[in-house]
Amino acid sequence: MGLPSVIKTNAVGAIIMFLILQTPVFADMEIKEFGGAPGLTVRDKPVPALMGSPAPPGAGFYMNDSKLQMKSAPGQVVRLISNNGFPDAFTIDAELTMSKALSGDANITISVNTLDAYQRYALYLNHAPAGNSIVLSRSERPIYNEKIIDIPYPWVMGQPVRLKMSVDNGHITVHADGKEIGSVTDPEPLPPGLVQLSVYSAEGLVDSIRLKDTEENTLLNEDFDGEASVNWAQVVRKLEQQVPAFAEIGINIYTAGCGSFPSDWTGPGKYNWTSVDNFLKNLAELDPDATLLARVNINPPKWWFNENPDDEMVMIQRGKGEQIKRGFASFSSDEWRKDAGEALKNLIQHLKTSTEGHRITGITICGGVSAEWVYSWGTDFHDYSPVQKAAFRRWLRNRYGNSEKNLQDAWNDGKATFETAEIPAPARRAAGDFYEFFDPSKSRQVTDYMRFHSEAVSGAIVHFARVIKEADTDIFTTVFYGYQFPSYNHYHDMGHNDLLTVLQSPYLDSVCCPHTYQNRQAGGSTTAVLPVDSVRLHGKLWFDEDDTRTHLSTPTSSYGRANNLWESVNILKRNFVHALSKSAGLWHMDWNKGWLADEGIMETIAVHRRMAEESLNKDRRPNSEIAVVVSEQSLDYIRSSFGIVRTMYKNQYHDQMPRIGAPFDTILLE
Repeated sequence: MGLPSVIKTNAVGAIIMFLILQTPVFADMEIKEFGGAPGLTVRDKPVPALMGSPAPPGAGFYMNDSKLQMKSAPGQVVRLISNNGFPDAFTIDAELTMSKALSGDANITISVNTLDAYQRYALYLNHAPAGNSIVLSRSERPIYNEKIIDIPYPWVMGQPVRLKMSVDNGHITVHADGKEIGSVTDPEPLPPGLVQLSVYSAEGLVDSIRLKDTEENTLLNEDFDGEASVNWAQVVRKLEQQVPAFAEIGINIYTAGCGSFPSDWTGPGKYNWTSVDNFLKNLAELDPDATLLARVNINPPKWWFNENPDDEMVMIQRGKGEQIKRGFASFSSDEWRKDAGEALKNLIQHLKTSTEGHRITGITICGGVSAEWVYSWGTDFHDYSPVQKAAFRRWLRNRYGNSEKNLQDAWNDGKATFETAEIPAPARRAAGDFYEFFDPSKSRQVTDYMRFHSEAVSGAIVHFARVIKEADTDIFTTVFYGYQFPSYNHYHDMGHNDLLTVLQSPYLDSVCCPHTYQNRQAGGSTTAVLPVDSVRLHGKLWFDEDDTRTHLSTPTSSYGRANNLWESVNILKRNFVHALSKSAGLWHMDWNKGWLADEGIMETIAVHRRMAEESLNKDRRPNSEIAVVVSEQSLDYIRSSFGIVRTMYKNQYHDQMPRIGAPFDTILLE
């Protein structure tokens, strides 16, 4: 006697439902140890940890209606005026329009660069939380940028502004819409050679550009119409070109921005993931085997700050007392963690039911400035927001066992209380007690804040990684963090000095970062900006973001730009071998600029893929002879200055260690 048919049907349905629930929705990518070191696996099979980078559709520059349309960032268009440069005395003007700002900080720029592209005068419409302005800056790449004129100016989004810069014997005058708004004299005037137009975190257009010498001889007259426009070096690399090139050499894992809360999070509890669906659909059409490590920007949209004004990050500029809201959430904001966490969960749920959502193999959690979890890249000071202050006071209670006597003894301040404790002022953070160093007996307020400053970042990272893993354990997670070997002065304000917390988190599979921008030229070296071997020792994988400026990059590219194909190929070889020797991963990133669009370059990357695959069956343990041991907490005791950074990081670590003649590991003391 068999089971009733209805019971049979229900039983079969239950089995099918069980199997569906047990089948991973997302591509199953994870870290497992093989060959004596952590490595990348997909569906339990070791694979080369190499990725390509498709560009977002429609980003870049194009001609339309006799205008140069500029969209998204970063990107630039360059025109070489003459091989010998144009006269030192000149006038340049252009009609610029910013149509849309894509983040709190955005600009559209016209600049004149020296022929070696390492120096420039840049004149731009600047959009910032503090208000719109017109800025003239003088730059010496890659470390120096000074705003020599910064004038608040009521330009309107979507309305054209005619900017003019006149340079004569180092005297620079700036006009806007026919009116002089500022002037300055540069004691060391730059010899110009290139005209550059660029856009950062914005959409905009250029209607025309004129360049004349002091005798009114026309050197450039561009209306972006007709034959003249083809002389501009457009450096956009289309998605349609990039993906098939990687797929042809067997690289089918990609990393790219796919999911941006500033635009996709449309209101409280409201989301529009159309751009995500379109991107994945386009990717699938170009490479049917494609999977994506999606970079999800979890910075909140503008409407969110209107509802949570105390939760916006606040900066105080170096040498100035004005507090400026930055357009990013404070890392200490509980409201941001809660609301953005809900948005993350909604995105993951959407991907589970979307047609191409299964192509998502992981999420790079992107927050803070440049999506790399930093407060600032410069020498300014953060975060003086109300929520950061309140969180610091809670942190102090925990650190000192809720005992104000312990706080007062540590701070050497009999009046200190948990209710009144302040974030140290910029002047205090910039002034050491003994040369570059803070004395803990005198400056515990500063060193306490600097520890909290980094823990606020790591705490937010771990929080969002946990949200992702609790939504679906199959989603691979990585994050940009741990930049403890910066080439310049970023370390003090970055907030990257709590890498240990990130490495110990069970919710994160990997960390990523570009290798140093120091010494990238041919004949240079490749070093990581984090203690990469501690990543391996914690069973996680480091991904190097290789954004080498090949010979296909524009003449204004810096950071060791290659001069020819030979240099490009050999720089890429050096970077790959460094990653391979560290049992690390690597992805190629050309920022939508076509830096890899050469058969010789792609053939080189194909060889790297084969070498990486062969290494999977070999002993992958390191054979280093030297240990470089660093303490991330020691950075809490160094003032904001270039002194220690230039000597220890730039000169010793990035310049000398790669040439010491023996392999070395870099690990955390903690």
